[in-house]
Amino acid sequence: MLARPDAERVLQEEFGLPCYRCPVSFVETVAEGARLYRLDPQALVDRLNQCPLAEAAG
Repeated sequence: MLARPDAERVLQEEFGLPCYRCPVSFVETVAEGARLYRLDPQALVDRLNQCPLAEAAG
C-alpha cells in the first residue's frame, strides 16, 4: 500500500475489500484475499498494478 497509495481506495471502493484494515492482510496475499471473496485474483492484481506508484522520497 505504501508503494501504491491509491490501492487502498481501489480495494475499498471498486472491490469492496477492507484489506488495509484487516489483520489477516499481514499473512495473506492479495490473490488469497480475492479468492476468499470469490473475486478473480488476476483481475484484482491487474487493477492494483494500474494505480500510480508513490513518488520516491528524496
